[in-house]
Amino acid sequence: MSRSITSPALTEAAIMRGLMDALAAVGFDLRYHTRYSLGSRDGIGFPDIVALRLSRDAPVAHMVAIETKGPNGRIGPGQRDWIDIFGAVRGCVMAEIVGPTDKPGQWISYDAALRMIGDLR
Repeated sequence: MSRSITSPALTEAAIMRGLMDALAAVGFDLRYHTRYSLGSRDGIGFPDIVALRLSRDAPVAHMVAIETKGPNGRIGPGQRDWIDIFGAVRGCVMAEIVGPTDKPGQWISYDAALRMIGDLR
């Protein structure tokens, strides 16, 4: 599991790397990171991370969708919509917007996200 880093100055890139590492540690072997979705007319707001793994309990896949934000991040067009829709998909076990610290009503903290991912073991 990734080491917890609590800092309002934690960068979006560091958050993304830490979450990708944490997902790998709990068996999400298929992980995709979108570097830049603004160039895609239909993909504007697509989450930064989408990860999949086969469930141990049944022949279904578990999915995680995460949009990451840095210290000065803001939720852009379509981002909340994508996260909400992914959250409604059967098998989605986590669909969140994650920033360095908790921002109630907008996103959860990096540390909270690491705890949620740890609980997916």
